Amino acid sequence: MPSRRRKRATRARLTRSQRFLVSLSGGLVPFLVLLLAFLGPYTLQVCTDHYKLGPVSILLSSPRYLEVHSEEEIRIALENGGSSAAQVAVALVSDGSRPVFIGQGKSSFFFVGMIQKREQIWRNVKVFFPFSLSTLGQPAGLSLWGSLHNRPIWQIAILPVSTAPIPWHRRIFRGAFSLLGAFAVWAAKEWWDTQKKVWGEL
Repeated sequence: MPSRRRKRATRARLTRSQRFLVSLSGGLVPFLVLLLAFLGPYTLQVCTDHYKLGPVSILLSSPRYLEVHSEEEIRIALENGGSSAAQVAVALVSDGSRPVFIGQGKSSFFFVGMIQKREQIWRNVKVFFPFSLSTLGQPAGLSLWGSLHNRPIWQIAILPVSTAPIPWHRRIFRGAFSLLGAFAVWAAKEWWDTQKKVWGEL
């Protein structure tokens, strides 16, 4: 009799645990999946472009959607493909349509100097958009400007990047992904513990 009671209690506990898993997965998991599907394009897309400043090639890599109120990095590489050294000045400039902090050190000119033949130089330029509702989901208004051999500076390209429509979207995405992964591990552990108890009663 005690053995039968223990078995019934075990089955009851397993049933409650399974009901809890089903109810949780029926609400939380779909919400997390939908959240990840919505934020994924804003989080994972990368913008990579190639520009020319005379003999100097400029390779730019940046998140396609920049996170508002978070310091982002735009990686830019300069490579001199000419037959001689080049005096170069390159800057990342805002069009002034929204507040933004740009700079490598204390200036938006992230490189000023000589680039030797076949030399490559790269910089990580930091960009920070303060939080504002008018900033969310808008073109970033950033452009690349350059000068060669001390000539007047001119616009090379407008960067095809925007701010994300959701503030802190990257942090939310990482949090949702971690939570979904933790739930998957916990569910697998619960299932395995359940199976071991069921096999032990056979």
